[in-house]
Amino acid sequence: MFYREAGQFKTTYEADQSLFPLKEDRLGLSVIVAIAFVVIPFLATDFFLTSAMTPFLIFALAAIRLNVLTAYAGQLSLGIGAFMGVGSYSAYRLT
Repeated sequence: MFYREAGQFKTTYEADQSLFPLKEDRLGLSVIVAIAFVVIPFLATDFFLTSAMTPFLIFALAAIRLNVLTAYAGQLSLGIGAFMGVGSYSAYRLT
């Protein structure tokens, strides 16, 4: 994020190890979840959901998977690209 944790001190080990330790993180996540579950389903058209949101969700899932693998596990795998390539080719051939 673009801000620092100045002035938000932790007094317990649980608070230090929490997933979203800052109030700004919790507020931002709640806004994103509200938009994702309230605004988009009611205002989006079928064209928008199939043409824009489906590729966005696929690439977001690939980015999260790569982040978990390289950042948290410390491993490098080229198999992610291979699986996405095989999946996209098979989806093309099946349609």
